[in-house]
Amino acid sequence: MIVLKQCLEVGICGNSLFLNGMAASLQEQRLFRVSRLEKSLADAVLDIKMLSPHAVLFEYTDAERPIIAALLRECPGIRLIGLEAERNSLIVFSGSEHAVTNVEELIQVIVDKQVSK
Repeated sequence: MIVLKQCLEVGICGNSLFLNGMAASLQEQRLFRVSRLEKSLADAVLDIKMLSPHAVLFEYTDAERPIIAALLRECPGIRLIGLEAERNSLIVFSGSEHAVTNVEELIQVIVDKQVSK
C-alpha cells in the first residue's frame, strides 16, 4: 500500500471513454486530486503550466511528439503519461514503456517518482 502525505494533482487531457474510466478509477483513490482538462494535450498546454500537476494522462498518438518534447523542456517536473488503448499500455515520457493491466499499476507509475524522493 502506498502512503503519501498529500494528494497528488493529476491532469486528464481529453474526453474519451478510456480516459474517463481511468479518471474515475483514480478519483476513487485518496492519493489523487484529478483535474479534467477535457482538451487535447496540444490545447491544454497553458492549463497544464498553470495547474502544474504531478502527472498528466492523455491518449497518445505520434502527432503529440512535438508538444510532449516542448512540455518536458518547459516543465521537467511533470510526469507525462500517454495511454494507448489499442495496446493496453502506457508510455511514461522519460523513456520507459509499461504494460498496464489494472489501475493499481497505473497508480504505481504515477506515484513512483514521488515515492522515490
